[in-house]
Parts: sequence; C-alpha cells; structure tokens
Amino acid sequence: MKRFFMVTVFLVGIFISSNALADYSRSFEGRNLFMMYCYLCHGTDGKGNGPLVSRLKIGPNANLNLTDISKIGKRTDDELFGIIEGKKHDLVSDNMPKWGTLIGSSQIKGLVAYVRFLSQSKHPLLGDTEEGKRVYDTYCTACHGKKGKGDGVMMSIIPISPMDHSNAEKMDKLTNEELVNIVITGKGDKSFMPGWQGILSREQIGAVVSYIRYLSH
Repeated sequence: MKRFFMVTVFLVGIFISSNALADYSRSFEGRNLFMMYCYLCHGTDGKGNGPLVSRLKIGPNANLNLTDISKIGKRTDDELFGIIEGKKHDLVSDNMPKWGTLIGSSQIKGLVAYVRFLSQSKHPLLGDTEEGKRVYDTYCTACHGKKGKGDGVMMSIIPISPMDHSNAEKMDKLTNEELVNIVITGKGDKSFMPGWQGILSREQIGAVVSYIRYLSH
C-alpha cells in the first residue's frame, strides 16, 4: 500500500509538472533550461562569453555566439535539435555535450526555441521575465490566454479579439515603449484593453513586456 501511494504521488507529480511546462511559452521554458545547462559556455546573453570558455579547447566550428542570425538562421530546427541532443556534432564540435542523455525531447525543443529567440529577437528585455510571467498569469491570461494567443476565458463574453502575443510578425513591429504605454494606459475608449497604471508598478510592466517577447518566439 505504501509503495502504491509513493508511485501514485510520483505520477501525479509528473502530470502536474508536465502541465506546468505546457503553460509556458516554448522559448521561456527553453530560457530556464539554458540558464541551467548552457550559460557556462554560451554566456547568459548567448554571445559565447560563458565563464568556462577560456578554460576549454573548443574547435573553430563550435559557433558559441547564438545571437548570430547569419549562422543560426541557416540551421533548421531539426539540425539545432540534433546538435543539442548530440547526434549531429559533425555540424559543430565534439566538445558540445550530448544533452540528449540528460534531458528529454520536449526540453530540447524548448532549447531550440530559445536559441531562435536569441538570434531573432529585435528588442532588449526590460525586466525580470520570471516576474513577468507571474504578472502575466495573474492579470493577462483571462483575456490573452495562457500562451498569449488571445483565447482567454473572458472571450466568451467580450466581443473582441485581443492582441495575439504569440504572433512574432505583429509583435516585433511594436517597440518596447509602445508596449509599455499600452499596458499603462490601455488602448482607448473603444477598446476593452484596460490601463494598468496604479495597479502594476513600472518594474512589473517592464517585466511583463519582457515575458510577452518570449510568447512571440
């Protein structure tokens, strides 16, 4: 009976964990994994300036700078997946760890999405994205949905289509300043988008704008 209970708790834990990850944008999930496993070589900003680089003998094909769209943009998702997993090290360097022995395919896909974010993102992050996710989950998902697609529960009673935060083409056209102003003041009398001034601090607004950047990649 005790063993059955322990197995049940373990399986429930996996189920909760999986659902929690499903609530993340793929690139945000990848960002957390990146800071756990990749920053030692690639650096916290992905530019290849990690604390171990000077101590390692890394081949010329390694391309530690993941913000270089001229190189990363030539790789397919399958190639990036294989490089991270460890089955396509002929494309980079044998010094690249085979992360497939430690993490699963879903997590590797998250890392691929984050690498895409590092190479494609056009806007600097304004604040703490962990705090931004907490703010987004608390105040924004009712309309915009867990993944920012504009499919929140409030859409059953509000006759509009909210901004799709997962649409990279549209979101990249908005500057950080424009997004901050939208969050602060709303979008005018004819819109259902409220202003959050007086409810959210400037730091929280910067953080949630940063998290929104992840939702579109």
